[in-house]
Amino acid sequence: MSAGQGPFSADVIDLLTELVNMGVGRAAASLSELVDCRVELSVPSVTLVRSRDWRDDMVEPAAQETVVV
Repeated sequence: MSAGQGPFSADVIDLLTELVNMGVGRAAASLSELVDCRVELSVPSVTLVRSRDWRDDMVEPAAQETVVV
């Protein structure tokens, strides 16, 4: 098992990644139906950041596919 982020274990990070993946997958399926085109996705990467630090961690958001929740 790999190390987690902060107080969260690797299992919790994996769970959060899967939840994000499921949500994005549902959104992509809906979009696919609306535009009648195939939508391809990759598995997201989840990084936990303290709310007070998130701006410092967003070095070049335009260069990455980044979603902040």
